[in-house]
Amino acid sequence: MSVSFIQFFENSIAIAQILLIFSWYQSNSKINDLQLQFSVSFSSNFASAYINFKWIHNSNNDNFFKIRCICILQKLFGAQNYRSWRRSMEIALSTKRKLGFVTGSVIRPVNDPNQTEFWDTCNNMVISWIMSSVSESIVKSIMFVDTASAIWKQLEKMFALSNGSRKYKLHEDTYSCDQNGISVSENYTKMKCIWEEIDSMSELPRVTNVTPEITNFLNALKKQKEEEHLFQFLNGLDEQFSALRSQMLLMSPLPGVEVSCSMLQQEESQREMFTYVQNQDMTALYSKSATSDDKCTFCGHKWHSPDKCWEKIGYPPWHYKGRLNAKRSHSSQEVCEL
Repeated sequence: MSVSFIQFFENSIAIAQILLIFSWYQSNSKINDLQLQFSVSFSSNFASAYINFKWIHNSNNDNFFKIRCICILQKLFGAQNYRSWRRSMEIALSTKRKLGFVTGSVIRPVNDPNQTEFWDTCNNMVISWIMSSVSESIVKSIMFVDTASAIWKQLEKMFALSNGSRKYKLHEDTYSCDQNGISVSENYTKMKCIWEEIDSMSELPRVTNVTPEITNFLNALKKQKEEEHLFQFLNGLDEQFSALRSQMLLMSPLPGVEVSCSMLQQEESQREMFTYVQNQDMTALYSKSATSDDKCTFCGHKWHSPDKCWEKIGYPPWHYKGRLNAKRSHSSQEVCEL
């Protein structure tokens, strides 16, 4: 059922209820009170059923029997990618309105059997999503855990590193991340992932009263951070970009990381194009020189190979030596007949 149809259905019910309440209010006040209570109860129940976070919508499953998994680009295989996997899972679960099942904010109801059944169904669905987004070895360790929040806490205890160790490793990677022959865009993407993870681990206090001095300070801090990213990015480039790197460092003001990446990509494209043209010219020149220097081992002449030598395979009929050989062959046949 689409959202637009549900909204239309809710609006129709609301209008019908208002007309019914207004007509009955004039005739009987008691009937009006009962109808008003029933109307409020029905509307609240229908709305709560629609917006309830435990309700399984069509977006959660393809059909009644096949549950569609959430989209996670990379499965969890250890502490190396736990933070990125966790962030992807939080985004995916929030789009399904099921993040509370892993954080523990949605508590299992015990008084209402229907609500309990809904909770168990959604909890099992979230568990299936988690199991499909981790490696096979990790699946075996969480197979018999009852709730999604317990699985979430268990994975955090197993793979979550302390912020100090992780920050040290990330800052070390910023200055040891070299290009090593990969493209400029791939190297920039690799550095960008490290910078974003460092920013996510660095929590700064919120500024409520923004003054011009604070604005200038934040702009200077942002500029200093961009320059630091630029130096880290240029530090890991291959030596073939050393000349362009020197030119960018002489610019005033310094270009941003995105601008530098664009300039390097243009230089990389030009190098690839010139290398291709140069290789084509060298191949043609080598082929020509190889053909001109080679000699036939049968006759000693150039411009042909031994398997195409006419001295070996015979001259064609239009060649004068071919006609001469034909006459000699004809004369020898006449002598043999005599």
